[in-house]
Amino acid sequence: MTVTRCFLWMLEAERLLFRLALVQMVLGILYAMFCFLRFRRDGEKVPTILENDWPHVTVQLPIRNEFYVADRVIRAAAALDYPNDRIEIQVLDDSDDETVALVDSTVEELRESGVQIRTIRRSLRTGFKAGHLALGLESARGEFLAIFDADFIPPSDFLRRTIPIFRSDETVGMVQGRWEFLNQSSSFLTWVQATILNGLMLIDQPIKSRRRNPFQFNGTAGVWRKTCIEDAGGWRGDSMVEDLDLSYRAFMKHWRFVDLPDLAVPTELPDTMMAYRAQQRRWTRGNAQMLRALGPKVLMSDLKIGHRAGMMMHLGGRLIYLLLAVLTVTMPLITFGWIHPLVNYPLAQDGALLAAVMAALLLFYVPAQLMVKESFVRAVCSVPMVVSVNIGLSLCCATAFLSGLFSRRSVFVRTPKVGAHGGGSTGPRYHAPFDPLCLVETIVGTAYVFFTRLAVMRGREYFVLSLFFAFFAFSFLWVGLTSLFGSFETVSGRADDRRKAGELTRRLLAYGRRPKVVQGHDWVVNRLGTEFHRLRRNGTRASLFIVEIPFDRAQIDLLLVLLHGSLRPYDLAVGIDGSKLALLLLDTEAAEDQNLLTRVAKLLPSQGWTRAIGAAHGPLDPEDTPERMSARAASRLIHVESGCQSTLSPPVWTADSPKSTD
Repeated sequence: MTVTRCFLWMLEAERLLFRLALVQMVLGILYAMFCFLRFRRDGEKVPTILENDWPHVTVQLPIRNEFYVADRVIRAAAALDYPNDRIEIQVLDDSDDETVALVDSTVEELRESGVQIRTIRRSLRTGFKAGHLALGLESARGEFLAIFDADFIPPSDFLRRTIPIFRSDETVGMVQGRWEFLNQSSSFLTWVQATILNGLMLIDQPIKSRRRNPFQFNGTAGVWRKTCIEDAGGWRGDSMVEDLDLSYRAFMKHWRFVDLPDLAVPTELPDTMMAYRAQQRRWTRGNAQMLRALGPKVLMSDLKIGHRAGMMMHLGGRLIYLLLAVLTVTMPLITFGWIHPLVNYPLAQDGALLAAVMAALLLFYVPAQLMVKESFVRAVCSVPMVVSVNIGLSLCCATAFLSGLFSRRSVFVRTPKVGAHGGGSTGPRYHAPFDPLCLVETIVGTAYVFFTRLAVMRGREYFVLSLFFAFFAFSFLWVGLTSLFGSFETVSGRADDRRKAGELTRRLLAYGRRPKVVQGHDWVVNRLGTEFHRLRRNGTRASLFIVEIPFDRAQIDLLLVLLHGSLRPYDLAVGIDGSKLALLLLDTEAAEDQNLLTRVAKLLPSQGWTRAIGAAHGPLDPEDTPERMSARAASRLIHVESGCQSTLSPPVWTADSPKSTD
C-alpha cells in the first residue's frame, strides 16, 4: 500500500469517526432531555436533623495567589450557618505573594472573634491542589469535608442543605452544589461560558444524579464524606483533574453522588480568552490523562455496562477536538478538489447531520438558559456561539489532548480571578501565560476568509459551503485575535495596568455586551427588587446611579456603550426617562461607589453644559427597599457645570453627602 493510499484510508477513518461522534452526541442529548422531562420533578428526600445531632464538618479553602478573592471566600466560610462547636475551617494557602499577608490578617481577625479557623501551609508544593487537600485531610476533624475554591462564595445555608442528605443514605459519598455566575453578563465571552456550564449544571448532572449514573465532583462547591475519600484511595496529585480522578475511583467503589441544582453557589468565570483557553487546555489534558490511567480500570470494573460506557465516553469525549482540528485542515482541500477522498458524502447528508446537531444543542442549552431567567432570543442566539468557541479552541485543545494522552509531565496553569470589582487600588499582577497557538488560530481564520471568498466565486452550488467556511473563519479569528490582543491583560490592582490590551477586544465585541436599555426608571427599581433577596443572601450590594445630561437619544446610546466597557465586570442595567439615566450595577460594595462615580464622570465629555450625578447603594439593612434606595440616589444629586477642558475632574461624593443646591 502506497503512502498516499494509507493517508486516504486514515482520512476516511477520521471522517467516519467524526460523523459517528456527532450521531452519538445527538442521541445522547435526546436521551438526556427525555430523562430531564421525566425526572425533573423528583427531588432528594432530606431528613430532619436535631440541633444537637449535626455532625462535625471541616471546610477546606484551597488558595494560591488569589489576592483579590481570598478574603471574600474566607469570610463567607466563616459566615456559614452551622453550630460553631461542630465546624472548623482549613485555609490551605499555597501563596507566595501579597496573598499570604492578607490571608494571615483575615484568619487572625476571625480567630479572635471565635471562629475555629487555621491556616495550613506546606514548604514543598507537590501534587498541585490535590496534594494540599490530602495534607488537610490528615488533620481534618470533620466527618464531612466541604470544599470551596477561592473565587466561590458559599451561601450561609450551604451546610444546612447538604449535610442532611448524607444522613438519608449511607451510600452517598458526595453532594454537589450548582455554580452561579457573578460576571455572566460582563462580556460576550462570559455569556457563552455561562451557557455551556448552565447546560452541565442544570440538565446534565441533575439527570445523572436522579438516574444514579456516574458524574464527577466539579472540584468545588461540594461536600465529601471523609470515609468515601479514604475508601477511594484519597486525593492523588498525579493529574490536573483531581476532582474527576477521585470521583470515578469513588464510583467504582459503589459510592453514590447527589447533585443539587437548586443550591446555587456564586462564582466567577474567566473574563479573558487567554485565561479561558488556559482553563480548557488544563481540563482537556487532564481528561486525556485520566483516559490513559483510569480507562482500563473502568473497563475491567464490576459496574453496569451502561455506567462503564458513560464513564468512557466522558473520559474520551474531548477527542472531538482532535477530530475537529483534522477537519479544519482537510475540509478545504477536499472541497476544492485538491484531495480526492475514497468516499464522497452527499452534501444533503452532511447538511442533515449538522441540522440535527444544531437542533439537539438548541434542545439542550435553551431550557437551561431559560431556567436562569435568560430571554428566549438570547438563549437561542447563544447556541451558535457555543459551537463557535469550541471550533476556535479545537487546535488548542487537540494539542492538549494528545499531550495528556502520551505524556506524563503536568504543568498546572491557574486561572486568575478578578473578584467582584476587578481588583483594588493596589495589589499583585496576575495574567494567563501566552499561548503561541493563538497566532496559528489567527492564520487559520484568515485562511478561511480566503476559502470563503473562493467558494463564493465558484458559484451557487458552493453557497452553503461558503457560509460554513465563513463560520469557521469567524470562530478562529474570534478566539485567535481576542487571545492575541488580550495576551498581556492583567488582573491587577493598578488601574493603569488593568486590561490595557483588552480595549480593542471590547470594541470588537461591544455588541455582545450592550446593556439592557428600557424606557422608564421604574423598570430599574423593579429589577433591583428581584435581586434584593440574592444580594442579602450573598452579602453583596447594588449601586444605583442617576445621571442627568442634555443629550439626545443617539448621543446617549453612544455613551452607554462607553459606560458598559468602563464599568466592567458589573452587570449593567439602564433605564431612560428623557435625558435622565438610571444605572444599576449589581454585586458592588459601598466602598466602591466613589470609584464608580469617578469612572462614570470621566466618560462624560465636557462641552459647556450642566450635568447632575447622584448615587446610592443597598440593601443597607433587612428593611431596606429598592424604592428607598432610589430615593436616596435622587436626593443626593450634585450639579456640576463643566468647563471647556478635555477632561473633567469628577465631584467628590460620599455616602452621606447632602443634596447640592443650584
